[in-house]
Amino acid sequence: MIFLYRFETSKRVRSVKMPETEMEVSEVVDAILKSLFKEKEPTCSLQLLDNTAERLRANNSKPYVFRRTYLDKFKPRCIPTVVVPKKKKRRWRSPPKKRKRWHSPEGRKEGREGREGREEKEGTGRSGMEEGRINGNKNERK
Repeated sequence: MIFLYRFETSKRVRSVKMPETEMEVSEVVDAILKSLFKEKEPTCSLQLLDNTAERLRANNSKPYVFRRTYLDKFKPRCIPTVVVPKKKKRRWRSPPKKRKRWHSPEGRKEGREGREGREEKEGTGRSGMEEGRINGNKNERK
């Protein structure tokens, strides 16, 4: 006997050959799963949407509707969430102020004279070696 059925999400009507004209729901579900998966283990179970019928008849003109309930066999792997560091916004900064160089207090009192003007004076605060070089005594390094 031919048993007509379809799945809830499909419009395609399928058929299964049954040995008897009238069978229980669990026997029909087993027969459908065997025809779909052959010798492999089924990945889903079927549930009849029309709960009023306890026994199903073959040679039906209107197909029975079954809902597929998938097993939790294929659980998705846990994908670790990657924390992306937030990028800092680059903001415009004004250029740094030009720093003034330090001058000795003696140079400030005299005014802005050139370097030569300060070198001629004796108490400039330089070491003896530097004063010797300035005055022209190159041999005082030794």
